[in-house]
Amino acid sequence: MRQTRNLSNPLVYRKRRFEDIAGEDEDHAVSIRSDGNEEDQPAIPLAITPSKRKGIKPKPTFLVGIDFGTTMTSVSYYKFKSGRRRANNAKQAIKSIISWPEAASSQNRGEVPSESLYADGKYYWGYGAQQKAQEVLSNEVVDAANKPIRFAKLFLEDSLSREDLESPSRSSGRPPLVPPSREAPYKELKETLEVLEKDVRDVIRDYLIEVLGHTMAQLMKYEGFKSTSEVELALSVPAGWPLKASWVLQDVLKQAVEMLGFGQEFNLFLVNEPEAASAFVLDVLVSQKMLATHETFLDVTTYTIDSKGPFRITESVDPNGKYLESREQSSLLIACLGANCGSIYVNEAMEKYFKNVLSNNEALERKGISAEEQIQHYVLPRFEYGLKRIFDSSKSEPSEFESFIIHGIEPDSSKGFEKNRIKIPCFEIRGWFQKSLDGIFKLVQQQLDSSLRENKPVQKVILVGGFSQSPTLRHALKAYLDPKIALLYQPDGYGQNQHLCPLLSDFITREAETLVSRGAVYRAIDKTNGPSRKIMANIGILQHEEQNSSFAGHRDAHIHARLSKVNKRRYINDCVNWIIKKVGSDVSLCSIQSTA
Repeated sequence: MRQTRNLSNPLVYRKRRFEDIAGEDEDHAVSIRSDGNEEDQPAIPLAITPSKRKGIKPKPTFLVGIDFGTTMTSVSYYKFKSGRRRANNAKQAIKSIISWPEAASSQNRGEVPSESLYADGKYYWGYGAQQKAQEVLSNEVVDAANKPIRFAKLFLEDSLSREDLESPSRSSGRPPLVPPSREAPYKELKETLEVLEKDVRDVIRDYLIEVLGHTMAQLMKYEGFKSTSEVELALSVPAGWPLKASWVLQDVLKQAVEMLGFGQEFNLFLVNEPEAASAFVLDVLVSQKMLATHETFLDVTTYTIDSKGPFRITESVDPNGKYLESREQSSLLIACLGANCGSIYVNEAMEKYFKNVLSNNEALERKGISAEEQIQHYVLPRFEYGLKRIFDSSKSEPSEFESFIIHGIEPDSSKGFEKNRIKIPCFEIRGWFQKSLDGIFKLVQQQLDSSLRENKPVQKVILVGGFSQSPTLRHALKAYLDPKIALLYQPDGYGQNQHLCPLLSDFITREAETLVSRGAVYRAIDKTNGPSRKIMANIGILQHEEQNSSFAGHRDAHIHARLSKVNKRRYINDCVNWIIKKVGSDVSLCSIQSTA
């Protein structure tokens, strides 16, 4: 039976049907009142700090890594006894959440679609949202209110960029990672949110509640998770994302966790997606002697191997081509470099192509068949879960075709139409990949050029993540790179030949789609030897202070001082008590000093 959420119930109640997952922890549950209602509602388990009394065995701690992706989401975890965290050999113990609701047997992997749908007064998510979307296309009139919500992650950054651009004072001196564009693949999402009277933060929170709810249920069922278990969270964010976007996503995740009761006393660790994947992969490569000391390699940032025991790497160049001298050999400086050029744009190009081909088709209109329904029912699943993952443009002849089922289409040789079928030339399909490929080439070239200028030539390029499994990407990037540069990737049986150098570790190839979430867990297990960073923002506490002429900020703001009616003293409003303050390019911990 499809799992849905009834939207007519109070918000706290409908976030999760906790009677299904509370289990043996009912003694630690409390009743909830919401919207002034006092009727009986499912009890929500609360995270309670484990007792430290003598004689009680240490309870397990769960370190949960979340990769909220643009198209797919994955969750991984590491279970250990509280206070007995083992960094060595931890990667073998990292597991991923599977058995996502409504997933077919062929989809029982470690990822779930980052999609949701509000329809019929209920909430659908993941694979359930995809199934409901097909039902809506078949039986109902599709409008903005019942369209599936996709690409919310991209829209979050874009909406914040719009707020930033419209703000009188920009919070960031750099251009947004995703310039606001009417041609973005999520252009219809804004209209849907307006009709639903929701913000992008709302739909992300609703989605994460379901993802974490399923995670909680799986951990209870298979790992002995209890409401008293300690939880640590590691959230991966894109490289180069503005701080504001990372903070907003962090706050949305916090809200979801608190509403769910999944470790209310939780710790949250933010890590860049490439850093998470690289940390996991590189340790494996070094142990397999696939990377050598003083060797320079590239993923999104360029690094040089400092030592292999213990494993240490240092960033070699930043995006501007400047060599980064680190004060300690063990430090790692992560540059904020990134680009949105993943497979989402391949899907966008594919859908645009079919909409153009099928627009104003007389046969479909005469038979009352929706072109949009055909695309969502037959074209998108065939492409997303089949052709896109195996298509290899390097092996496709110009005369070759791929066929897609379109019910109702009548033969037309000039357009490649056969009865109920469209033949697409392979060179057209190759074109769907071009926008993503060009973005990746540009990103890689920035690092290659910067590294070469500093006499740090790159020897190896590492491909990780979902899109890295594309044979078209692998061969196109290999053809783009200098023959002396080795390309490392996750083998999956597609597109391998003597010109490519695969990563042969089972730890990497197993559940390749969960590499980022597993890397987030791996990176968070031992934070003591983590990379040092350049702080990108001043951090302080906003407060009101009694006027003190010894503070320069107070002297400058004396004309704005207000007189307290209670103690007849003068106060300066909106002062900042700096906790971390940038000093040039370095970071300093400031003494307590306020500025107005």
